[in-house]
Amino acid sequence: MKVQLKNVRLCFAQNLFIAKAFANDPDATEKFQFEGLIDPGSENHTLMRKAIQDAAAKEWADKAGE
Repeated sequence: MKVQLKNVRLCFAQNLFIAKAFANDPDATEKFQFEGLIDPGSENHTLMRKAIQDAAAKEWADKAGE
């Protein structure tokens, strides 16, 4: 699933361009990472909540809403 967010304020973007694995897990795959601020009630907020709910429903089926 892909979500495109617009006009998000970046807080921490240390792994935005270079993927890294977590140091405490030697078997982890490298991933990109960033943290951003999203205004509550904005279009970005709605998109993120829907993406999270869709991913939870896909992973845990009927238990996703609990």
